[in-house]
Amino acid sequence: MEDSMSIENQPVSEVPKRPQILTILCILSFIGNIFYFIWSIWRYLSIIKSEEFIKSITTSKNETHGIISEMEQSLLNAYENAVPNLIIGLFCASICFYGVLLVWRLKRNGFFIYSVGEIIPAIASFFLDGDGLIGSTGTVLLLLLSVIWIVMYAINFKNLK
Repeated sequence: MEDSMSIENQPVSEVPKRPQILTILCILSFIGNIFYFIWSIWRYLSIIKSEEFIKSITTSKNETHGIISEMEQSLLNAYENAVPNLIIGLFCASICFYGVLLVWRLKRNGFFIYSVGEIIPAIASFFLDGDGLIGSTGTVLLLLLSVIWIVMYAINFKNLK
């Protein structure tokens, strides 16, 4: 009887409570990563599906100038880099998902894993899709969005163990 009383009176270590803003960030990140995973597959399938159209651009005898030729170049780059973009997209979505899962559990290394998974697609996009106005704009927007999310997690870094 005395043993059970001494166990009950011992203080129980409290489980750290996740701040509400961090919970919201994680839930939105989980949803975003699922969409990014699906979007990577959809992008690959749509590029492969339009293979004949993209190949016809290269065999076209008419030379175009300006924005049309930049769009053609972006389409050709997208077709040529379809497989690397798919691999990078799926890999980085998985890395981000794992990083957010660790942040959900209040682990600091999750922030770093998530950050790497966010930055790699922007850097890869710069090298793979960066030709032309359309590719450059998309790369800058992707990088800006990635930095915003990383900053929001960094603000809550002090809550991670």
